[in-house]
Amino acid sequence: MSDSSLTPSHSLQDSATKIESIHRMLQAPEPDFQELDQLVHQFKGSSASLGARAITELCVQLRAHCQQRNKQGCEACMAHMGHAYEVLKAKLQALMADEAARTQS
Repeated sequence: MSDSSLTPSHSLQDSATKIESIHRMLQAPEPDFQELDQLVHQFKGSSASLGARAITELCVQLRAHCQQRNKQGCEACMAHMGHAYEVLKAKLQALMADEAARTQS
């Protein structure tokens, strides 16, 4: 793959950035749920393309809470997102290490 936007390291950085943005948006007393929903929709798509089912499912739930303007529901989903991201990160880092070892042998 020559497109750097499809590399695991870029995907990890993109995911971390989106999670941070979602957390920041939820810190507002009255979050912009429409903007939040759009961001979560993007995150869901990129997560699905990676095969990150746990994050994709959390995004589906998070979008439902956004559409209901349910800040507590959004925060509850995000409480689980950190763990799901760490699992994804570990898997992608292992994949990158395997790939690096294969290309060096």
